[in-house]
Amino acid sequence: MLAPKPLVKICGIRHLEDLQMATEAGADFLGIILANSKRRVDLETAQAMASWLRKYREDREQGSTPVTTEVSPDPPTPTPPPPPTTTTTTTTTTNTNHIDPDWFHSNARRLAQGPRPLLVGVFLNQPLAEILDLAERIPLDMVQLHGTQEPAHWCLRIPRPVIRVFHVDANFTDYDPIARPGFYQVALLDAKVAGVAAGDQGGRGVAFDWELTRPVMESKQPYGLAGGLNPDNVAAAVRMCRPWLVDVSSGVERGAGELRKDAEKVRRFVAEAKGTSTTPGPL
Repeated sequence: MLAPKPLVKICGIRHLEDLQMATEAGADFLGIILANSKRRVDLETAQAMASWLRKYREDREQGSTPVTTEVSPDPPTPTPPPPPTTTTTTTTTTNTNHIDPDWFHSNARRLAQGPRPLLVGVFLNQPLAEILDLAERIPLDMVQLHGTQEPAHWCLRIPRPVIRVFHVDANFTDYDPIARPGFYQVALLDAKVAGVAAGDQGGRGVAFDWELTRPVMESKQPYGLAGGLNPDNVAAAVRMCRPWLVDVSSGVERGAGELRKDAEKVRRFVAEAKGTSTTPGPL
């Protein structure tokens, strides 16, 4: 059985100090944008974040926590992905006979029970070679594919757990890819904003009709919920949608176009999310 409280991802982090603050607030995943975006993080900053997080996790295991913003000059060793549970015969197909029948629950369990927080790099319709390069050079703990052009089989080439985003609006009906095992580890449902280009969908602060999560929720598949969440509505979202993960970006920013995270909003978001039971299905 997974913990009855959802995990929390704070996304769109641009500054090391904000990453440290979100870590101290209890976030489980820390998202940095590596796509063309106003929230994009440069390589040097991303490496500094990865280095600090590695030291933070190591110090926690040893019973202490880092208290300064200093980072080591060398990037950390990448966190290994979960043990593979698929056998591939080509780059575009999986042998379903070797897929863990409990695929999504098994991967959710590994992530929930492993060391945290984890650094998630967000990509959007970028070449696979670029994703692989940055995942190693930073290095990242997880990869999020936020676009619409990345084929599912790319997940088999990425040596990190993958979050696959599905953009949902009132016309969304194709739930089959969300539940297809053997590729990505976590499905994340986010709002599809009308009139906004595919490359600019994330971090808009727009919600979708939560009733559209019902087919996924009723299947008991661990999944993530994003889109328009903030400290004032996340508890209601958790009660209604029972997600395994809640994801926020603009909902915890200072406002007025400032892309820094607001410490009080982050703390409230984490507290409101984790203070609400999701009563998940058995794993």
